[in-house]
Amino acid sequence: GTLIGGCMGIGNVRMSIYKTTYNFVGAGLYSISIKDPNMSNGICNIPASSTIPFTLQAELVISSSLGTNTGVNYNEIPVICDTVGIIAYYNSLASDPDGDSLFYEFIPLTSAGSSLPSTSNSFTIDSISGTVRWDAPDMICNYVFDIRITEWRNISGFYYYLGSTMQEVWSQVYLYSGISDP
Repeated sequence: GTLIGGCMGIGNVRMSIYKTTYNFVGAGLYSISIKDPNMSNGICNIPASSTIPFTLQAELVISSSLGTNTGVNYNEIPVICDTVGIIAYYNSLASDPDGDSLFYEFIPLTSAGSSLPSTSNSFTIDSISGTVRWDAPDMICNYVFDIRITEWRNISGFYYYLGSTMQEVWSQVYLYSGISDP
């Protein structure tokens, strides 16, 4: 099978890069979003997932008093494999080239009736490191969860909001077979 983000056999995952140029009218808070029709079918924590658009959102602050800003860099493809009954960890490995502080939180999925992935104990995120701890997947299935990453700049001991971006993470949960690849 195809190896994507450490998972075998999920060759239907694609990466799309959207580029545009836009001239903002001036200082302010701007919302940026994109909707792409039809998520994959069979995502367990999103009812009727194939009818729900894939949506990404961000906010951008433009302010001359905050200086220039480069957005968050994602250093990993957000596709992970997990195993039923085993505590799983995920970190987006996001970084900020300007050295701004990053804050992580789960955000609600875009469809009614959706939820965080199924777990036997807990599903948490460390707001400072961005590490997700899934204790533990309890069902073989495909899941999606969304993380908002906000940027804050320290200027003379005060933190100023610079904007946010989101990452949608795809997780494929398997049953452990006890067989390892050579």
